[in-house]
Amino acid sequence: MRTLPRLLFALSLAVLMGPGPGAKEVETFSVDLPANIAEAATVMLYLQDLRLPRNQPAVVRVWAVDENGSEALLGSYGVLADSTEASGMRTVPNVPIEITRNLKDWVSKHRQEKKLTLRVRPMDGKGKPLAHIEWGVRGIAIVGK
Repeated sequence: MRTLPRLLFALSLAVLMGPGPGAKEVETFSVDLPANIAEAATVMLYLQDLRLPRNQPAVVRVWAVDENGSEALLGSYGVLADSTEASGMRTVPNVPIEITRNLKDWVSKHRQEKKLTLRVRPMDGKGKPLAHIEWGVRGIAIVGK
């Protein structure tokens, strides 16, 4: 009998914690692979206009996705909350993520690929997706130097 109240509480909590209006778990982008990846000493990925709530810390992670849907982590960027009481959104105009080694490893296993599918997700400090928040990224650029 005690199990039923716990189960109902868990289900109601899951409903309350579900995605809010404008919330999404992942953003997906498709970009051309720069021709100079193999020769580049450094490869940077830039998230353009990353929007997050000011009261939510997050680790924004970026994965490369192959034709089978398998993901390989390229890199991440941590964003601190302004405070737990802060309201509104913040926009970080240009988020740099160094992806040299991980992208070169991915490209060596996917030599035929000319385009790169990327998935971007904000995560909490324990690696769980922050699916309940409103957030977004306007675009992605990859630059080899």
